[in-house]
Amino acid sequence: MGGIPIDRSIKNNLVNKIVEKFINKEEYIFLVAPEGTRSKTKYWKAGFYYIAKSVNVPIVLGFIDYATKTLGFNKSFFPSEKLEDDLNLLKDFYASKTGLHPEKYGEPKFQQK
Repeated sequence: MGGIPIDRSIKNNLVNKIVEKFINKEEYIFLVAPEGTRSKTKYWKAGFYYIAKSVNVPIVLGFIDYATKTLGFNKSFFPSEKLEDDLNLLKDFYASKTGLHPEKYGEPKFQQK
């Protein structure tokens, strides 16, 4: 399927590698697992956002809502020039979704470099 293993313990320039794959392929699908699947995080990883912005592709928001026993894809958007607006869109979308372990949910925000 073309999966790319990721070693999160080292810096590996992954965003640039994924951007290269998008540029060199006619069709490419990139899926990122949700935050909070193992433990609560203070910040979301921002790579998916910067990849989408670099190659001008939409971010499609998917969900598994444990409370309603539903899953799917809903909104999509292209990253804008206003990061704060895009983060608010993420917050609004996921505010109504409940994971299996809601105590592990980390509000969408990126660590400022």
